[in-house]
Amino acid sequence: MIARSTRVNIEADSLNLSLLGPDAKPGTAEFDLFVKEVAREMTVKAGQKCTAIRRALVPAAIADAVTEALSARLAKVVTGNPRNESVRMGPLATAHQLADAERGVAELEAVTELAPELVNPHVDLGLAYSRTGRLADAAASLERALAVSATNPIAHEELGLVYRKLARFADARAHYEQALALYPEFHLASRNLAILCDLYQRDYGCALRHYEAYRALVPDDSQVAIWIDDIKSRTGQ
Repeated sequence: MIARSTRVNIEADSLNLSLLGPDAKPGTAEFDLFVKEVAREMTVKAGQKCTAIRRALVPAAIADAVTEALSARLAKVVTGNPRNESVRMGPLATAHQLADAERGVAELEAVTELAPELVNPHVDLGLAYSRTGRLADAAASLERALAVSATNPIAHEELGLVYRKLARFADARAHYEQALALYPEFHLASRNLAILCDLYQRDYGCALRHYEAYRALVPDDSQVAIWIDDIKSRTGQ
């Protein structure tokens, strides 16, 4: 490249990577260290740091083994409200980000007080409350949004999520179904309704129907294909 003055651009913009050699087979110390470090890069500061790796390159022959090991390790990471001592990764990485988030919530609260007839600020405030663990406040804000406009599918879907977290499963289902009645191609509502029916209500017919509806809209989601096969196996289909 140097002799011929070939133009080359390598790892621009801190596109750091982690590389696993072909001799680092599953069960070796190198393999375990690779999985541990990739997981750490994805979770330290919620993955929000300039030096975090952007890509993990592994030999094709052991890609499935790496994916399985990494998924298992990440599944043990407890996410959620940082006020909970068991939580290891929250949505914010720094005190500055926290201050920005709190300032944004305060601005949304002010907007909803000044213009309560507008639906979107209520929805946005509900989302902000939900993301910070204030579920009762989130439910109240989304309920106000629907009082303003009962035909807002996003408000119904987000309220369904909040109700599920509050263990109000029947209410969650009603709002997911209403979101889909308003917008039949709302893929997230189909997915979340399927998860609710599958894991919380054990209504496998509902779960299978909505997993398949979601897959028709998002065919590249391989995880849902696994869930569909699992339900069919459990129900003898």
